[in-house]
Formats: sequence, structure tokens, C-alpha cells
Amino acid sequence: MNLLLIKDGPTGCDMAVTDTGYMNTPTFIKYLEHFKKHTNPTEQNPVLLIPDNHVSHTSLQAVICAKSNHIHLLSLPTHSSHKTQPLDRVFFRPLKAYYESVADSWTTSNPGQVLSIYHVAGLFGTAFAKTATVDIANEGFRTTGIYPLNKNIFTDVDFLPAEVTEQDFDTDISDEDRVFVHWPILFLFFKFTIFEYMNQLDRHTKFQ
Repeated sequence: MNLLLIKDGPTGCDMAVTDTGYMNTPTFIKYLEHFKKHTNPTEQNPVLLIPDNHVSHTSLQAVICAKSNHIHLLSLPTHSSHKTQPLDRVFFRPLKAYYESVADSWTTSNPGQVLSIYHVAGLFGTAFAKTATVDIANEGFRTTGIYPLNKNIFTDVDFLPAEVTEQDFDTDISDEDRVFVHWPILFLFFKFTIFEYMNQLDRHTKFQ
């Protein structure tokens, strides 16, 4: 891996490369180790990670890794991230807008130069710093009903798409497969994910 690809990226960021460009089990386990390093979960003080329902992260190795590192996984319902995922609700849109803005500024300030893959991390770092605020983190948790807890923020209609992939557990399914049907994970490979803001929220909202 060429570490120039993350030059000037967000503080504490890491990188991984896969053959397909999509997440796989080894890369996700690397992310869990990265997540652990910056959240310091312990048996007495475990960390909650709220993943979306991505099938590539349901491996036995990943679940064991999370459990052994005191990371509690709570899966969002299938096909509901547009409603229940804090990043989707409040984070990604301003992040994209800020990135487009800083990329346009770079192009204007560097006439005749090509914006290459080696510039991406630095530009992203600038956009990320503008987006990754406690206010946005608070809003993400609030609009999804995670904190403050709001069990009535969604209606049954909001979860109808999830029924498409529901499995009847009376069918022939192995015990091993049964265990991992609801263990998907969210991947955002930078130090300050919205979930890691829980540490900052402790200081601002006394979140537990």
C-alpha cells in the first residue's frame, strides 16, 4: 500500500486496499482494530457500534473479533439506513458538498494541474474537518431516535422495505447461519466516525 494515498488525510486515519474496492472480512477486522484503538473499549466500559445491514461483514471472524474486543454490535433493520443511519441522515450530504467545494477551490488555485488520487485524502481531510462536528453528531443521533431514545420516531411503514429480505426461521437454516443473520457492520475508515463521537458527547450531553 502506498501511504501517499492518505497524505494530509484526517488525523489518525488509516487505509486498506481490496481487489474489488468493496469491504471484505480481513479489511473489516482491520477497521475493528482501528476502531478499538480510538475508543478503548473494556469489559467494564464496552463500546456500542451501530452498523447497517451489509452482508459482507457477517463473518464468524468479524463477530468474534468484535466480541473479544468488547465492541457490542447492534444491527439496523435491512433497507432502512435512509431512515435509521445517522451518517445517511445528516453527515454524508454536507460532507459531499464540502468536498466538492474544496476540490473546486483546488482546481481554481492550481490551473493546468490535474487533481490526482494523491490529492484526495488532503481535500477530504479539509471537508471532513468542516463536517465532523459535535452538533452534526448530536443531530444524527436525534433524527434517528438513538439519543435521546425515541421509540416512536418511525412508523411501521418506514420498515416495510426490510420485510423483503426477512427469513422464515422455520425453514431449513443451519444454527451457524441463524446466529449471524443480524450481524452486519457499518464501515467508515477514519478515526472520527459519528459513532466515535460518543466520547465527545459524554462531555457535552452526558451520554451513557
